[in-house]
Order: sequence, then C-alpha cells, then structure tokens
Amino acid sequence: MVVLLTAYLAAQDFDHYKPIQCKGELPVEFYSENALVTTTDVGTIGPGAKYSEIKSKQDFIKYSDFYLRYLLRSGDLMFGDPLTIYVNNVADQLLKDFPDVRSQFRFYVSRYPEVNAACLPNGIVIVNIGLLAQLENEAQLAFVLAHEIVHYIKKHGIDAYIEQNRIRRNVGEYRNIRKSDRLFSLLQYQKDLEFAADEIGFNEYYSKSGYKLSEAEALCDVLLYSDFPVDEIPVSRSLFEDEYLKIPDKCWLDTVSLITAIEDFDDEKMTHPNIKKRRERLMNLLAGYYDAGAEFMLGRDDFFNMREISRFELLQLYLTDRKYVDALYLIHILQKEYPGSTYLNHAKAASYYGLVRLKNERNKTVAIRSSTKIKGESQRLFHMFRNLSNRDLVTICSREIWKAHQADPSDSLLFRMARESMSDLLNNCNIAENYFMFTPPVKMDSTVTTSVSDSTSSKYDKIKQNQKKASMSDPFAYAFLAFADDKEFRRVFNDVSDKSVVEIERTEKKKKSFEFTDSLFAGTSKILFFDPAYVRTSESKKSGERFLASTRYEQRYVQQAIEAAKMAKIDLSLLDVSDMNNGDEDRYNKFQLIQSWINELPEEDESGKSFISTNQDKLNLLADDEGTSYVCLTGLISVRSQREFRLAMVYLLMIPPTYPFLLAYMASPKYETLYYFYLYDIRTGQKVYNEVSLVKSRDYTYTVKNMLYTTMSRLNKSKKQ
Repeated sequence: MVVLLTAYLAAQDFDHYKPIQCKGELPVEFYSENALVTTTDVGTIGPGAKYSEIKSKQDFIKYSDFYLRYLLRSGDLMFGDPLTIYVNNVADQLLKDFPDVRSQFRFYVSRYPEVNAACLPNGIVIVNIGLLAQLENEAQLAFVLAHEIVHYIKKHGIDAYIEQNRIRRNVGEYRNIRKSDRLFSLLQYQKDLEFAADEIGFNEYYSKSGYKLSEAEALCDVLLYSDFPVDEIPVSRSLFEDEYLKIPDKCWLDTVSLITAIEDFDDEKMTHPNIKKRRERLMNLLAGYYDAGAEFMLGRDDFFNMREISRFELLQLYLTDRKYVDALYLIHILQKEYPGSTYLNHAKAASYYGLVRLKNERNKTVAIRSSTKIKGESQRLFHMFRNLSNRDLVTICSREIWKAHQADPSDSLLFRMARESMSDLLNNCNIAENYFMFTPPVKMDSTVTTSVSDSTSSKYDKIKQNQKKASMSDPFAYAFLAFADDKEFRRVFNDVSDKSVVEIERTEKKKKSFEFTDSLFAGTSKILFFDPAYVRTSESKKSGERFLASTRYEQRYVQQAIEAAKMAKIDLSLLDVSDMNNGDEDRYNKFQLIQSWINELPEEDESGKSFISTNQDKLNLLADDEGTSYVCLTGLISVRSQREFRLAMVYLLMIPPTYPFLLAYMASPKYETLYYFYLYDIRTGQKVYNEVSLVKSRDYTYTVKNMLYTTMSRLNKSKKQ
C-alpha cells in the first residue's frame, strides 16, 4: 500500500490540480446499522452494576448512534483517497507491534478546515484536513493518532458521560456541592482525560513506534498557532495596484499585528487544558527517554506531497464555506510555489466572484471578518476588503476576475464570472454614466483651475470642470484603463452597461404554500432526491431541546416519496448515503459534490442572477450523467412540545365536565410537523420551486404521501399551463 500511495501522491500535478475523490468500496459503517455503537464499545456491564450506570450506557449508545448516523452519512468523510490512505499508513507504522489494537480502529479524513482530530465511540478516528495542512512532519501526526487511540481504548467517552450524569444528579461525592463547583469538577474531569490520553498514548504507543519523541512536544506549537494560516507570506499593494489605480490609504495597513499566542490561557471553563500545561507534562515525559527516532518513517516526500494536497483541499473547503478572503490569502501562499497553476487562477476568480455575490446578499461579514481580531499578513486583506465601499469592492473584484480570464481564456466559467461581475458593477453599484475612464488622465494646469473659479464661466462649465477634476482625483475611475486596448473587454463592458436593469417587483402578493420562482422552469420528468431528512425534536423545561432518533421515520418518508413519484410519473433518483452499498463509490462522490454545492449556495439576494459554483464544471457533468439538472432538498421537521397549561386551566374553569378529557390532553404530547420541498437547478444555482406547509391531519401517512404527490404533479407540468 505504501508503494501505491507514493505513486498516487507523486502523480498529483499542482499546476493542474484535480480535487481528490473517494475510491474503492464504500465502507460498511457508512450505510449499515450494524456498524454503530455497541456495548463492547462502552465497556461490559457487570452483574452488580447500578441501574444508573446501566441507564447511562444505554443512553450513551442511543445518542452516539444518532450522532454517528449524521456524521457517517453527511458526505464529510473520505475513503480510498490519498489523504486517508496516508493516515492509515501512519497508523500502521504507529501500531506495527500492536496488531490487536490496530484491528479495532478505522481511520478517515474529514472535510473540515478546523485543526482537530477526534475518536468516535465505535473506534473510528477522524482527522480533519485542516490539521493535515498545518502539520510539520509525519511524527506529529503519529502522536495525534496515539492520543485519539487512547480515548477509545480507555473508554473515555462513556466515562465522561457517566461522570456528567453523576454530577448533574448531584450524587456521591458531588452531593450538596454548589452548581458552579459541580461544573468546574466536570470540566476538570474532562481535562484529566486529555492529560491521560497524552501520557498513555506517549508511553504505550508513541515511544515504541520509532518516531522522534520530541515531536510530541513540538505538536504543541501546531496547536498553539492553529488559528493562523498555513504560512506567513507578505502581502503587497502591488497585488492590486497599477500606475493609475491606488488603494486608498484608509484601506491599507502599512504594518500588521504581530502573530502571538498565549500558551497559559484561562482554561477553567474549557474541556481541554491549555497548551502550557500540556507542554509541561509532555516535557516531563520526555525527560525519562532519550530523544531518538525519526520525523519521517514513510518518507519525507510522501509527507510533503500529502500536506500540499491537504492545503489545496483546504482551499476548496474555504470556497465552499464562502470564506473567500481566507481563500485569497491561501492562494497567495500557494502561488509562490505554483505561479502558473490554472487551478489557483480559477480559485482566485471564484473567491472574488463570491465576494460580489455576498455584497448582493448584504452578508459580506461571512467572508470578511473584522481585521482587529486578525494578526499577521492576512490582516491586510481583511482590512482592505472591510473598508472598501461596495462600489470599490466590486470594482476590484471585477478587475481581478478579468485578469484571471486573461490568464486562462479557455476557461469559459471565468468569462461568465467576469461578465456577471462587470454587469453587477455597472448596473447595481450606482455607477455614474461615463464614470470609468479609458484614456490616461492629464495633469491639471493653472488654466483649468482658473476656469473653474472664473466669474465669467457659466454654471454648467463650472459643473463640468468640477466633475472632471473629481474624476481625475478618483483612482477607481481608472480601474480598467489597463484593459483599454483589450477589444474583448471593451465589447463586454459596452454590452453589459447597455443592458437595462429590471427592477424587482415588490408588490404584496397573497402568500401560497408553493411558488415557482423561475419563469424559465417548464416542468421536469426527473429529479434527484437528495438526502431527504426527518428531524424530530423534543422540547421540555427539564431537558431543553433534544434531537431524537429518526431513521425509521426517514425511511418511511423516502418510501412515500417513491410511491408519490410513480403516481405523478416523475423519475425519482434517490441520492442518500443510507441507501448506498459497497459498490456505490460514484454515487458517494456525487453526494459529496452536491453537499459542497449546498454549502456554497448564496442566500436569497436582490440580483436574481444565476450562481456559478466553484465546482460548476463537475455539476454540469453530473447533470448530464443523471439526465436532469434538478435537485430536490426536502424533509419533515417534527416538534414535540408540552401542552399549554394555561389554556387547559381556562377550559377547566369555564367547563368543569371537561376535567377527564383535559387530563388526557395534558398527558399527551403535542406534535407539529413542517413539510418543506425545494427544487434547485444545479446548472444555474437557482431555486425554481419552493413549498413549505404544516402537516395537520392525524392520518399522517396519507397526508404526507398526498402532499408529495401534489408537489410532484406540479413539477411535471409547465408553469405556463
């Protein structure tokens, strides 16, 4: 496997990067109920066990299974890809002398940007892409795995859960202790488990693996600076400026805040100890060993190729999470090594395009965090975008997207992004007619100044002269001067600026439970039924809001949808991980693609335009392969709440004979179920159909099936009809 991995990692061309995909058989735990948490995972229950311990373990299994179903079927875990293979190879090396231990674990890489790893209650260890992108060597990853392995071997998850219940019930040594002190005890207990995982992981596994021992302590630096980018590369104004366009001084930081981090932070209200405490304990462990071992056991090149892939994948996560300024700084880092990368060029354009879309949503803060909370070179970018006006921001974005188009004119999506951004700038940003200049400015002389103040000049001459003077002093007026001789740019500029802007009709309409939102939608005979959801929540004063297991109800909803689709003559293609099996690698990759697209979808904005996804090429291919571009997001949300006591008392006082019935009323739960059905066109990103309504009938099965049939019947007909 190591040889195969070496070839796989070395084969990646970062100048023409292709995002990784899952390969091989779909792991059984992704779709099988038999691979969830069992009593073996939480420890055996002895014959003399207390009822409270038995109940705690049973509850832990139930809630763990609910979480695991969500995680394993979310599409966030990878399998058979180079990153997951690499992590498994490191686990093999770490546990080469412990085959029985190795057989208890499955290792996966998760598509999360956070610097973290976790061990699930059934022996699954997940390592975030964000962590892999920050590591310095293979040995550090090995210690992370050793730490997580101990959590499972020592059953720390269930122990913490049982202890939490004991503290909450105020029993044993926690009897008659103040609530604040009980909370402190719980948090300290969890920190002690983290210390134990470090110590046992180091002594039992890491110290015997052949990896360099001091790298366990060096990992503390990775964790300490985990909130900062993967590297620190200076950002210059020259990235945006030219001879005529200058970034205003108020938008640019000449100096940035120095990157610092506090090791000895207050961890009293945290579940994990601070870095200083962890480092000190690890240093004490190291004192008992000779610092031997290697930083790399599988090979230096394999590690750095793996990390580079992780950084490119981290960029993809930033784009789908709409963290566009984070993406731009990461692109800036990666382009130092790969200046000619077509992938990075496209990603840069997608970042600027996303900022334009967020402006339309009036939701720029999703991507542009406050620069006062950021340190290091990336602070310059956040500060600049935070202080640019909407007009100037879209000007910069349009300019940079056109540069990306010039660098790769064969990429049709770059041209679409450039055209749409330019249209938004000229039609939605209050741009005055002839604001942008395509001839170099002429220095003003004394005659111009005199003519403005000359009492003999007409009012209109003075106005025109003042306008000319203002345009000469506005650097953004010359933002596109560099493209003055670009015939394609001038054609696009003139074309989109001549288009009339249709105002969105804001007349009040009678609300309907359903609505077609795309005038071009003319019906469909096939839809992708994506990850249908059934969520049950329970509300009570005692336990607050809880999510309840809903697999059985979800399966019933899917079956109702299948039957309704047949009745409405709709070809329904189900895309749901729980419906897959070990041969559905391609379906799982499609699931991941659509899941990423959903994360990337903009909120409702005022432009009414289509949305170009970062993965639009892949989405178009998926639509061609499936024979439809329509994806359905649907489900049921069922809320169980307490009956209204005051209302019951009113009836009791007014109508005393109702007392027996009111007792039954108060004892029974109140259910409210919301049905939603959204249909999107993945080629355009537009929502073309929208339906939300309450399920009121007691005949639940009949009502839901009928609602689904009614919805799909509408979709099978033209809106005009």
